[in-house]
Amino acid sequence: MLNDLANVEATLRGFSDTFTGMTANGLFNGSHLSYSGADSVAVFDLNAVDVFAQNNSLSLDAGVADTVIINVAGTNVSIAGGVNLTGNGFSIHANGSNLGASNILWNFHEAESINFNNLATVGSVLALDADIVGGAVFDGAVAAQSYDGGSEFHRFAFNWTPPQVEVPEAPTALLFSLGLCLILGSRKRR
Repeated sequence: MLNDLANVEATLRGFSDTFTGMTANGLFNGSHLSYSGADSVAVFDLNAVDVFAQNNSLSLDAGVADTVIINVAGTNVSIAGGVNLTGNGFSIHANGSNLGASNILWNFHEAESINFNNLATVGSVLALDADIVGGAVFDGAVAAQSYDGGSEFHRFAFNWTPPQVEVPEAPTALLFSLGLCLILGSRKRR
């Protein structure tokens, strides 16, 4: 059982590292996250102190993206009072879009502690090294070091398929040349 848990943690850490390494292609203007590109994944890189400011109503426009990754930097995150997630992008069933809680991930890749206060969170939370407290409701999965609170959790697991990366085939002449170098190199050592 512990080995299975270690495998799950290793997989989640790998995903967190992958998400953190993705190039941001979305914009944040202080209260609005917007993406206008053609990719299927919108990636935002934010600082917790900027995005979770007092009385901030956050909205999301993911454009054509069907997955949203929100990388949040900061070690001790405290979501101020009055922060709300508003607009169709943060609705469980966004109008005219496939986007909903299952398509949004908050990746707190540096967090050691997170106080969600009374935030109703839409999307899954990945914060493997964080002790989490508070939160009014979570519409999505939560992976953390620990959780203390009396929140409601709604089952909207993060639904992400990594993009397929095409690996170009090496030209035959190049492979032949490399093979020949290996053979000649091993003959000289003898």
